[in-house]
Amino acid sequence: MHEPVSMIEKTRDYVAALRQQATQLNELADTLEKDLGLAPVPTKRAPAPKVSAAELIPVAQAMFSLRRRREKILPQKFLGEPMWDLLLHLFERTAKDRPVSITKASYAAHVPPTTALRAISVMENEGYLIRTKPKADSRNVQLTLTDNAMDTMCSYLQASDPPRLYTEALVRKIGAVGVS
Repeated sequence: MHEPVSMIEKTRDYVAALRQQATQLNELADTLEKDLGLAPVPTKRAPAPKVSAAELIPVAQAMFSLRRRREKILPQKFLGEPMWDLLLHLFERTAKDRPVSITKASYAAHVPPTTALRAISVMENEGYLIRTKPKADSRNVQLTLTDNAMDTMCSYLQASDPPRLYTEALVRKIGAVGVS
């Protein structure tokens, strides 16, 4: 069961996300000024805070959801990225400290188990994935991303997060605030 989260906590999270987006927009404006040879406007701002994996779960979920939506519009042959789907799903599950079975990972990524196994082998060989066998059922292999893989995914999700995507994910998460 989930513990109830107060409206103040939800709003605090939303405000923190907005501040992070403002920092990202300021950095983008600085880059544009530099590229165009314009004199930068002096501003005082704090460095962007490091975002935890748990805070980036809504971003990964939103990316995963967008991928599922595009499957409804485009032909399947245009969409072949099973490893990325697996990474997004494993990121979310690892951030929640909930390992996932190979079968469930392949189902979540919408790929046959054989395709998932090939991708899982590559990820494991590259040091991105750990396979574990629970003592209760040694036949049921569980998958989690390594710490290095989690750091890499966090860096990617934080750096590539379009503000709108993050805001939409956050608004869905806090829903009751009434922000649109």
